[in-house]
Amino acid sequence: MRLQESGTLNIVRSRSNTTLTNWRVRLSAQNLTTGKTVYGRELGPSVEVIGGDGGTTVIFLGLLKFTAPGQGVVTQKVGRHVTLIPADPSQPVQVVFDAGPNDDLVGELCAYLRMP
Repeated sequence: MRLQESGTLNIVRSRSNTTLTNWRVRLSAQNLTTGKTVYGRELGPSVEVIGGDGGTTVIFLGLLKFTAPGQGVVTQKVGRHVTLIPADPSQPVQVVFDAGPNDDLVGELCAYLRMP
């Protein structure tokens, strides 16, 4: 598997424990065995808030979409997503809110790339 990413992350505003950022990222993933390639875009603002315990809440409002040449959209996440990232790396990341059209991003992406 070959993964490539390029783009910009602009810090719009940062105060105390809160940062507002704007994402504009291009991605590509290629299965070197099957030759299948998908291209992705991630666009939108996010807010990161560091809690008193050192954990982080990430609120993302935007689009993460993967397409394949001649196939169109393979998978996407659109809308608002709130994720809690604990300070303790042994604890699981939790998605606490997910609104908007959302595919099984990882599952569908992997299934497409495995197809001959």
